[in-house]
Amino acid sequence: MIPLPFRGQPTRDMLAHLSRPERFGYQIGALVNETRPGKWAAATYLTHVCQPWMRFVMDPLSQLHGTDHVPKDHAYILAANHRTFWDFYSVMCQLWRVMPKDHTPYLYCPVRSEFFYSTTTGTLLNLAVSAHSMYPPIFRDDRGANLNGIAIQKCLDLLNFSTRTVIAIHPEGRRNKGEDPYTMLPAKPGVGRIALASQAPVIPLFINGLGQGLSDVLRARRRPQKGTVRMHFGPPVPLSDLYGRAQEPAAQQQAADRVREAILAVGEGERQARYG
Repeated sequence: MIPLPFRGQPTRDMLAHLSRPERFGYQIGALVNETRPGKWAAATYLTHVCQPWMRFVMDPLSQLHGTDHVPKDHAYILAANHRTFWDFYSVMCQLWRVMPKDHTPYLYCPVRSEFFYSTTTGTLLNLAVSAHSMYPPIFRDDRGANLNGIAIQKCLDLLNFSTRTVIAIHPEGRRNKGEDPYTMLPAKPGVGRIALASQAPVIPLFINGLGQGLSDVLRARRRPQKGTVRMHFGPPVPLSDLYGRAQEPAAQQQAADRVREAILAVGEGERQARYG
């Protein structure tokens, strides 16, 4: 493993349980995301390569609301509902334009290890599309017991790594495939665990109107209507009363539930803006 000054590092024995592509993806992720030169290069790539073409596609369709709630000078957690594979990618490419030039976000999106880490193709796609911002990986099988604890610690380390850090998390843990966009799956405790341990502000975000694939958005782009895609940010979720219980699983779940409720409340505002 690349020696880096982070507490959240897997041991050699932990890595031995990973396949060769998974170890490769993990090490590339650490090199890009846990060094200042690596993350500077990633942010530059996202700014000058990814953002321009995504803004060309999304600007005529998108409306951002509540961006005054987004911190402009310190690290934070961005928590959103999860309907498509590219929720955060589209949001961050839009959010880039309202951030100060000297505070370009250092984006981290914890992601399930399947595909993006289990295959070399997934790792290369992660690099090409997001500058390996889909990091750290979350493992869903038996190997994840220790590695997922490491992933939580990495998120805490990254929030202290730079004032530019944005940890983008879907509290649901997986996509909500239901027909009603104004519902959410139950929240997993991970977001609460990170929020309470770091005491970083948690900004709720509700996204609506994105198609499941890029082809859906490109079709909408032919005859664009502003507000097809709406991204609503809310004020930080109040969690300070739970900070003293940061190690308690019950408090972590309670914090995660509050984050989910805050996202749904922002979603109700989006519903009123869209239909009311």
